[in-house]
Amino acid sequence: MDFGRFLLGKSQLAMVKPNLIMMKQPELGHKILELRKAKGFTQEELVERCNINVRTIQRIEAGEVTPRSYTIKSIMDALEYDFSSLVIEKEEDKAPNEEAPRERRFIKVAFFVGIVYFMLALIEGIVDLLPVIGEPEDQLMVGDWYALIKVSVIATYAVFMLGFYRISLLHPNTLVMLSSILLIAGTTLTLSGDIYSFYTGNIDFIYIQVLKAILLGGFYVTFGIGIWRYQSQFGSLASAAGVLGIISGVAFLTVIFAVPGLIVFTVFEILQLVFLFKVYKYKEKEKQDWQSKGLPAFG
Repeated sequence: MDFGRFLLGKSQLAMVKPNLIMMKQPELGHKILELRKAKGFTQEELVERCNINVRTIQRIEAGEVTPRSYTIKSIMDALEYDFSSLVIEKEEDKAPNEEAPRERRFIKVAFFVGIVYFMLALIEGIVDLLPVIGEPEDQLMVGDWYALIKVSVIATYAVFMLGFYRISLLHPNTLVMLSSILLIAGTTLTLSGDIYSFYTGNIDFIYIQVLKAILLGGFYVTFGIGIWRYQSQFGSLASAAGVLGIISGVAFLTVIFAVPGLIVFTVFEILQLVFLFKVYKYKEKEKQDWQSKGLPAFG
């Protein structure tokens, strides 16, 4: 009898997979939560019935991950719900993209380079203040390595942001794709202006900072919205990072609130690092799930 049910389940999967009827997260998680509560099951009771680990059930219901078809089939059987009437994300049944390993490795590199960038950016902030508040001898001391620090920030920031560009290729997101490139270009332009202004004095230093705040502020608002849109795939981390990115961008755009906005921006950049690491681990898990095949997704 059990073997017959197994074969029936396989045939249902074969019938559903060719059809392009898809339910995306978080709707899928909401549907499972609704069905479980209608049955009066706790998450633990559902786990016992479908043999899927409780953390997986929690993440599916929260809309943090989209499981494979056979994982959903197991859950629907336990809830006595017709699997074939569901709309399922077909992408999860496909083999990983051939470019995924390269993108995954670059995201890992971007994370570690991002840590270096973050530390350099803190030093850069101090260096920018010394010519303004320091004595003449402080300015001379900074001048010896001012350009080196700025160029290092430009280079590490570019790699850091290209990590988000690569994410936008794996998980299509036009706002993240465009704004990451614009932020690299804008940062390169404004920091080059810092160097030129410092050594020649032909451009007012304050003017450069105002231009930087307005230009990058607009790009960060767009970038924040793009990151926020990843919440259905990467949960509350994407939501929090996106909101802080938007707030930082708006603060920079006002110019008046640019300095206090740096506090929010610092937290935002820390969350960006965490986000990169989470996406890397997510792609690693996805690869392992595909290689194991017979195991439930994200289990």
